[in-house]
Amino acid sequence: MGPVQENMAKITPEDRKAIAAYIKSLPPRPDAVPKSEQKKKEEKTSGSGSDQPGGSEKEPEGSDY
Repeated sequence: MGPVQENMAKITPEDRKAIAAYIKSLPPRPDAVPKSEQKKKEEKTSGSGSDQPGGSEKEPEGSDY
């Protein structure tokens, strides 16, 4: 992730705005969970003893995140 941050710091503000506009124009992922559902799920899993937010869940297979 470091190289991405370094490269993003080198592009012009106009290019960053264009990238942001493009990302915002994309449709939501069909398997995305609404924020309200995420919050409910986090409340249920809080106190599970996990060090990481969201418990031990993994990103969906094929995710680029």
